[in-house]
Amino acid sequence: MVRWIRISTFGYQWLSGTQLYPQSGANWIPASAGMTDKRATERMMFRSALTLLANVINVALIASAATAAHPFHVSIAQAKYNAESKNLEVALRVHPGDLETMLRRRTGKPINIDKTEKVDELIVAYLKEVFQVKPGGKEAVELKWVGKQVDVKHAWLFFECPLPEGTTDVEFSNRIFFEILSDQVNTINLEDGDYKKSLNCTKDRPSAIIRAAEK
Repeated sequence: MVRWIRISTFGYQWLSGTQLYPQSGANWIPASAGMTDKRATERMMFRSALTLLANVINVALIASAATAAHPFHVSIAQAKYNAESKNLEVALRVHPGDLETMLRRRTGKPINIDKTEKVDELIVAYLKEVFQVKPGGKEAVELKWVGKQVDVKHAWLFFECPLPEGTTDVEFSNRIFFEILSDQVNTINLEDGDYKKSLNCTKDRPSAIIRAAEK
């Protein structure tokens, strides 16, 4: 007669009797021939401990992977000047979790950038405060919202800034997330015809000016 033992997270259970196999669907394994209840119990407790340890390690690895997925706080703005429309066309890539955190802090309400009603209005209001383009020492130009695209890792925010006189002597500033992330670095990759330059905005240096001599 084969004796069977069922293992679970909460312990074990012996199956006694003359049946050759336990009922289908149950998590049973055969005990070794001649094995006493005590020896089988010790073996099953050992295997249960190994299973629990493996589960703990898996949880730790998943948590570590989630942390490693967003170790640096960086935004990237691809800013291309369109000479025909006289607009600076911007595609700003940010981390969606950081954006939701920032909007939640501003509104005091839960925010889901995929589902929250009128979330685009909240995003635009925030962008107008932190992403500014100032030509010739004047006030910041009006940001024109185009739309957004969101996935698990990135949120792309699309907008335009009118620059009828081009990008010369224009101050660019991107202070997004500085309120919540002291190590945030915001890069603006500017392209105007053959001219290309990368600007890094930090909390200590949140803006940069493109001078005519550089072009």
